[in-house]
Amino acid sequence: MSNVSSIGIADWFSNTDANQHVTPDLKNLDALQSYLGNDNLHVGDGKGLPISHIGHTKLYTPHRTFTMSNVLHVPYILKPLLFVQKFCLDSNVILNFTRLCFMSRISIPMKYSTQVRVKMVSML
Repeated sequence: MSNVSSIGIADWFSNTDANQHVTPDLKNLDALQSYLGNDNLHVGDGKGLPISHIGHTKLYTPHRTFTMSNVLHVPYILKPLLFVQKFCLDSNVILNFTRLCFMSRISIPMKYSTQVRVKMVSML
């Protein structure tokens, strides 16, 4: 039985500088395992935050459900972070951001496109 809460793509903050998907909420993960490594997630101010679990989750849009694998559970991160490059490669989609970085178009090859709202971690 899955313990993944119903989470939409708009609940994640897209991050082009990240190298992993990260969530502070254990309820966002399914098939999780304790993380036994010694690695930390290093954030912008240089601090290393401990990783406690790894698992996968599902993101829901009106037209498609996406699976994100190898998501890190980092209890002290403030927001769930979606690693844009990994998401695009794993999901076979293209994310196009407007100049204001608030709207994204998920283009699903050979099928359909949908507009979704994606929060940005930082803006210029």
